[in-house]
Amino acid sequence: LFFAYNNTPVHAPIAVQYIVGKPLDVHSLSVLNATGLSRIFEFVMKNNRNVNLTSVNWILSTGAGNITSTIGINLVADEDVIVIVEYNYASAGTYNVTAIGQAGLLSDEETITITV
Repeated sequence: LFFAYNNTPVHAPIAVQYIVGKPLDVHSLSVLNATGLSRIFEFVMKNNRNVNLTSVNWILSTGAGNITSTIGINLVADEDVIVIVEYNYASAGTYNVTAIGQAGLLSDEETITITV
């Protein structure tokens, strides 16, 4: 940053926050249970920022359809939440499943491949 006062450069201290990793981290997507065509999925959304995140939403793309959260989740600094979702597939096959977390302009996702 550059500041000037009376056409003279002034160097002002600035506060810089460095975030290691992703501000919103979606991880650990897995199948908890598999029975017939039904699958129970689990994933974790973590707030890696030192400020609260409000209205954090998620989408689980099952490869055959999308399931979307209906209520935004508020995560305080360094908090995580476990999301568990059940989906019944119409037919057997191989599917790419993606968990997506969104908070305003922040987003993250993780994808796994499963066989039903």
